[in-house]
Amino acid sequence: GRVLPIDTTGIDFSMTALFTVIVVNQWMDTKEHKPAVIGGVVGVLCLLVLGADTFLLPALTITAIILLGVKKKCYIPSRAVPFVAFDGKREVPETVTYLGKVLPPAIMVILVIYCVKGINLFTGSHGIPELLSIAVVALLHIWKKNTLLSIAVGTILYMILVQVVF
Repeated sequence: GRVLPIDTTGIDFSMTALFTVIVVNQWMDTKEHKPAVIGGVVGVLCLLVLGADTFLLPALTITAIILLGVKKKCYIPSRAVPFVAFDGKREVPETVTYLGKVLPPAIMVILVIYCVKGINLFTGSHGIPELLSIAVVALLHIWKKNTLLSIAVGTILYMILVQVVF
C-alpha cells in the first residue's frame, strides 16, 4: 500500500522546470544568445520534421554543426575531429573550447523541447498546462532568482492543472 495517499500525476514536470531554470540562468548570464536560439530553432524544426521519437540526436548534431559553421575563426581539421586525446602538455584546441562555451545553452533549450515533445496543440489540453507552467517557472526565476522556488511552484502548478483543471 501507499504510505501517503497523494496523486503524483505531473510530478515529472520537475525535470522540465529544472531545464527551464537552467536555460533562464544561462540566458541571463551571457550576452551571446545565438547558441540558445539556434538550438531552439533546430530543435523545433527537427521535432516537426522527424517526429517526437527520433528528433533529439539529429537536433543535437545539427546544432553542433551549425555552431561550428557560425564560428568565425575555426580551424578546419578541428571541425572534422573536435575531440582529441590530451596529455596535459597540449593545449585544448580552440574549437573544443568554443564548443564548451556554446553547446550548453543550445543543449538545454533542446532538452526543454524534448520534455514537451508529447504535447498536441490541436487536441486535449492544447499544451496549456505545459506552456503555462514553463512560463511561470521562467518568470518566477527571473523575478526571484530562486531555483528551488521556481521548480517547486512550476511543478505544483502543473500538477494542479493536469489533475484538476484539464
